[in-house]
Amino acid sequence: MGYLKEKTMDKDTKLYSLIGVSALEDGLAKDFNDFFKELDINSKVIPLNIREDDIGFFLNGFKDSQIKAAYFTQEYWTTIASLVEDSSDEVKACQMADTISVVDGKNIADVVYGKAVVELLKTKIDLANSTISFANHYPTSLSIIFNLEKETTKELSLIKKESDVVVDEAITIHGKELKYEEIIKQIAKIKTKEWNNNG
Repeated sequence: MGYLKEKTMDKDTKLYSLIGVSALEDGLAKDFNDFFKELDINSKVIPLNIREDDIGFFLNGFKDSQIKAAYFTQEYWTTIASLVEDSSDEVKACQMADTISVVDGKNIADVVYGKAVVELLKTKIDLANSTISFANHYPTSLSIIFNLEKETTKELSLIKKESDVVVDEAITIHGKELKYEEIIKQIAKIKTKEWNNNG
């Protein structure tokens, strides 16, 4: 019973969520649902608007809901890292989390941002022959560095200088900005595959 054959939710639909202050309005859940359609599986990402003041209360009830996992928009990333029972090594290293999965009744935090950025970089440049510099120590930068440490690069620098890739307020590749929309689509692609593989 796949997604393409079953366009409405039923009792067998696996539910996931996209959480944001304006998740219903920003339309980002569509990127996730488009990838579920490609996979032809009976899963759905539901956008939920949650105020920042209510995130702790929401997470407390999240582990007992029918939702198996969620992606959170950027305003929550540093907050939720400190509000969960357990987290990945990357969350602990970066002090940010953008996804939560419910495992054995516990909220487990993880980060997909840095992995998504590095995967995009690999489609645009030859990492092994590229220089990458960071102009800040933001949690997002630390997530990218965490994932770059698994790759071969020509040079990683923690100061802003002339490089093939510069990570500052934006990520630029040879002077051209990597759009947030591209990153979100890559995140959606990674997470829908992971969620599908993990059941």
